[in-house]
Amino acid sequence: TPSLLSIVFGLFPGVPVFFFLSGFLVWNSVEKSDNIVEFGKKRFWRIFPQLWSANLIGIIAIIFTYTELTSYTKIAFYGLKSGILLIPGTPDFLNNYGCGTPNGALWTIYVTIQFYLVVYFIHKLLHGKCMLTWIMIIAASLVVAFVSNYSQYILPRNLYNIYNLTIFRYFWLFAIGSFVAEKRDKIIPFLKKYWLVFIGCV
Repeated sequence: TPSLLSIVFGLFPGVPVFFFLSGFLVWNSVEKSDNIVEFGKKRFWRIFPQLWSANLIGIIAIIFTYTELTSYTKIAFYGLKSGILLIPGTPDFLNNYGCGTPNGALWTIYVTIQFYLVVYFIHKLLHGKCMLTWIMIIAASLVVAFVSNYSQYILPRNLYNIYNLTIFRYFWLFAIGSFVAEKRDKIIPFLKKYWLVFIGCV
């Protein structure tokens, strides 16, 4: 029987919540930025120092704990590829390390960065728009996400793996977060009042 704590945490799966919060917080960041350069600097310092630190710690852990490591050149190239060049994927020589990848959550960073690249322009298009416009955008992104579930049967395996790391199938989560940030004066008081009902429905 699952504990009450595990049930509560189960209501908030990590990746959807992370993307939703990214949409909410970054939308606010755009509003507080005077221009795109300032916004870009904020996003850079928000994500890359932490990414590089996590990447470095991961590489050190591999060097000291992975008995099958045979080449420091390979691990250095992997660190450069994943931490600096932001090229996703786990090389074959790490397939037996841990759960098959040094950092299984790293793919979410690639998706989030894609959102960073477009959110400033999306904000310019949607800021101040009515509820109906937002609902249509979210509905359209949900359709794309639904259709994306069947892309594995259409696309070649390598192309599907690449598509799976794009923003298209996850954009609806960012969009909902941005929507809540945009309409927070109306939505947040409503959620505060009916949050128990909302959790019950989830």
